[in-house]
Amino acid sequence: MAENETLDLWDRYSRRWQRLLESVESSEPAESIADEGVRCLYRTFKNLVELLPLEELLQAADRGDRAAVDDLVRRCSKARDYAELIGLEAAVTNVSARLLEGVARGAVDRFLDQIAMKVVGDGHWPDLARFRMLREQVQNLMRPGIARLAGQVAAHPNEKPRMPAKTAERHEREQRDLLGMSLAARSGTDG
Repeated sequence: MAENETLDLWDRYSRRWQRLLESVESSEPAESIADEGVRCLYRTFKNLVELLPLEELLQAADRGDRAAVDDLVRRCSKARDYAELIGLEAAVTNVSARLLEGVARGAVDRFLDQIAMKVVGDGHWPDLARFRMLREQVQNLMRPGIARLAGQVAAHPNEKPRMPAKTAERHEREQRDLLGMSLAARSGTDG
């Protein structure tokens, strides 16, 4: 059975999203933060497939049946935050993939808001304007991953989505980032 899902960064069910916070706090490059965000979304949606009646919600949204969507959302006791996001997005679009993209973007927005409240002014992000620039860059970098995820879930709402294999470019970037962190840590202890 899948764990519950919530949009509260500090909730015990949202531990995976705290890795996104750690990425921001350690000033990782926007590409690495975006990759982590997409990984968090895939793991979240794997649980949502078990926790929510996704197929029923998407079918009701596709039909434009707001009453059915609202009724299904009301009946969701687990992952309620996500069910409510689906209900909000269903009011805007009845195309499953777009609806799910909106849910994913909404979740990321909510977590980034909470991260901003924690990190702005703590030394890494002295002002909100600089954090907003990072946020915008991360959100733009996440768009293709979110679109892939939404497409997978829309096509197969009862199946757990699978992360795409690492590209050689992404693997090399992660290796460079790790090497850079290792060298930075080492130079800080030797000097």
